[in-house]
Amino acid sequence: MRVGRGDGEEPAGGEGQPRHGATCADLDARVVVERRHASSWMIGYGESWDEVPLDT
Repeated sequence: MRVGRGDGEEPAGGEGQPRHGATCADLDARVVVERRHASSWMIGYGESWDEVPLDT
């Protein structure tokens, strides 16, 4: 089911479109940081999600 403007021109949620003027490079960097955070959290770094260190 597609959701959007209803004219068939926009995929659900605007997928693939940078929001608020972000560039693809900005989005890629945010994905890398988030994945790094998740990986570190899963292997036990930090006491909680908010305390996971991201320094190397």
